[in-house]
Amino acid sequence: MAARSELLDSYRDVAIREVELQADLDLIANDRTVDIQKAEIYANTEIEVTQMEASDAIFEAQTAGMSEEQKAEYIKHLRDTKTPYLQGSQTLQGTIDPNDKVTGSEQQANRFTGE
Repeated sequence: MAARSELLDSYRDVAIREVELQADLDLIANDRTVDIQKAEIYANTEIEVTQMEASDAIFEAQTAGMSEEQKAEYIKHLRDTKTPYLQGSQTLQGTIDPNDKVTGSEQQANRFTGE
């Protein structure tokens, strides 16, 4: 009976140690996952910073020799320029103008008149 009790105590100790080891492994795995996520965030941030620096260099090259006033006018022009992409709250329906359409008879007339 004493041997059985000792064996059960030993088994319990082993089971407790297994649970502790698994908990330690789970914590280590979680720490590694956090480290990987931090590295991914850092890499993405580094890419964005590099892209911003490249954009700044391109802008400086495009505006080389311009005065500050000319640069300001150029920036205003870039902001006011329409792009082929939807911006902000624009929708495709809001950008379509039915008056822009050319009918088939107009196309044929233009072809015959050489326009």
